[in-house]
Amino acid sequence: GARRLVILKAESGMGKTALAAEWLRTLSEREPRALVLHSRCYANEQIAYQAFDAAFDGLARALRKLSREDCERLLPAKVAVLSELFPVLGSVSAIGEASRKGLPAEPTARRALALEVLVELLAKLSTEAPLIIAIDDLQWADAESFHLLEALRQSSARGAPFMVATQRPTDARDAVTAKVLRTLGSDPTTRVVLVDRLESDAAARLARALLGPSGQAALVQAI
Repeated sequence: GARRLVILKAESGMGKTALAAEWLRTLSEREPRALVLHSRCYANEQIAYQAFDAAFDGLARALRKLSREDCERLLPAKVAVLSELFPVLGSVSAIGEASRKGLPAEPTARRALALEVLVELLAKLSTEAPLIIAIDDLQWADAESFHLLEALRQSSARGAPFMVATQRPTDARDAVTAKVLRTLGSDPTTRVVLVDRLESDAAARLARALLGPSGQAALVQAI
């Protein structure tokens, strides 16, 4: 299938976050209509879906900017279930005020439905304009985040978001997470980009290019 996930993999300080940010900046310049949702994982945070938490804040802001009519046109059936699993999405009036009639009573079934509806919503948004989800420090993601990430990667919907993540190779949350990351990285639909130190000559050329003709030789050497 088509690649929907790129992982920039490197130790801390190698520039993977800066590289992702520059790519996203260039993309936004080339595709002004693109919606980029940023998120980040934290080593000591224990909330569910933390890899998407800030991204959902951005999604809610984007949906609130739409007219009620345009927003409702994008929303799948049974969208009210989203506000239960992802409360910030309930701040979108078309979601928070949607009918809860017909939603399953059993909690596990409601969670499964919420993921299904979310994947469909993101797919619909992706058909309107490019949709990118950027996740920093994927190695600290929780199990629920990986479940959602996999649902997005495996979706057969016509549209789907493109995801770019950064990852440290040695700081996984636990052994289970490390195994999930290895499996994810070896999947043919995932592209893993290893970010390493530049050789001294290459670093000097980059420094001269960034500093311009007026760049002092001593400063270039220091960089």
